[in-house]
Amino acid sequence: MSARKVLIVDDEESIRLTLSCTLEDLGLEVEAVADGERALDRLRAEDFELVFLDLRLPGIDGMEVLRQAHTLRPNTQVFVMTAYDTLESRVDSLKLGARGFIQKPFTANNIRQVFLRRDMPD
Repeated sequence: MSARKVLIVDDEESIRLTLSCTLEDLGLEVEAVADGERALDRLRAEDFELVFLDLRLPGIDGMEVLRQAHTLRPNTQVFVMTAYDTLESRVDSLKLGARGFIQKPFTANNIRQVFLRRDMPD
């Protein structure tokens, strides 16, 4: 049986590490990248159940990654993460197919709750 895969996309190493440890503790196979270009490369190459995506990334920004991710992997759930929470960014993210929005800073417990509740209806 193959492990369930999660992709983390964030330019901050501490965020990638925190998310990786938290999700690996839930029995998930985790891959983490630091920019939008690498995220799109990984999404083209492999199927991920879930993506945690920062909006502010070097190079290709999170909104563009989200737009392309929805086309490349329409069944992959994407949760947008940002410290710069605005109504506009939430609306735009949801219109582009984001499953949810996570405000930074967050705790490991916040991420566990997001993962465990992701299949519940809105």
